[in-house]
Amino acid sequence: MNIKLIATDLDRTLLRSDKTVSDYTYDILRRCQEKGIGLVFSTLRPVRTCHFHDDLRPNYILANNGATIWDGKTVLHDRFIPRDTVKGLVDILLKTPEIAVISADAGDRMLTDSPDREWDKRWNPVYYDFSVPLDLETVKLSVECANADLIADIVGLFPDVSRYCSTGEIWHIIVHSEATKLNALHLLGEKLGIGFNEMAAFGDDYVDVPMLMHCGTGVAVTNAISEAKAAADSICASNDEDGVARWIEEYILNK
Repeated sequence: MNIKLIATDLDRTLLRSDKTVSDYTYDILRRCQEKGIGLVFSTLRPVRTCHFHDDLRPNYILANNGATIWDGKTVLHDRFIPRDTVKGLVDILLKTPEIAVISADAGDRMLTDSPDREWDKRWNPVYYDFSVPLDLETVKLSVECANADLIADIVGLFPDVSRYCSTGEIWHIIVHSEATKLNALHLLGEKLGIGFNEMAAFGDDYVDVPMLMHCGTGVAVTNAISEAKAAADSICASNDEDGVARWIEEYILNK
């Protein structure tokens, strides 16, 4: 197994349920980096919310489901949603009573019509009246709605975007249809001269299935959905048992 790049999902995969990274996991990932193995966080989160340990710094973050590629200093790539599509979506969402919250990631801020919620300060929430057309580029819209079928129908009206929703949640993430974790890994691999066969991917949910299938080694945590487990080559312990780090230690560092 010649792994040059490790790409891992964060929530319910690398992160424990309390959204922390253990010292053990940090040590294993640091040892990988010292051996020249690149560490990539692949997540629906924006870059600014991806710090979980004082000393842990990934080499790259594929944020917003791969719409953004960040190298630790600068943004290498952004796949924005077309402005006309943003306007069309928001116009419909504003007229839909079942929509509880609308948010848009633009630069280092989250524009939201519900700024008074108990947001993690890293999200940097700023109030925005979405009845005013958004005059900023955005990589992601986030919508809170308990009716998943309704959101799917609305997003389906716009072929240049896709909707993602983590299992058990009512937040729906809308990004450009080409913004996927797999596509971002492909772009990063081309930049680094690393093929999919030299990558190991870790995940737990529907959004992780393509990279689990196409990377040379796909690993699902035991708490993953059945579809992710079926797509993976291997199963590791759960996120609360440091499953990602334990698998890496056994099959990469100790080989």
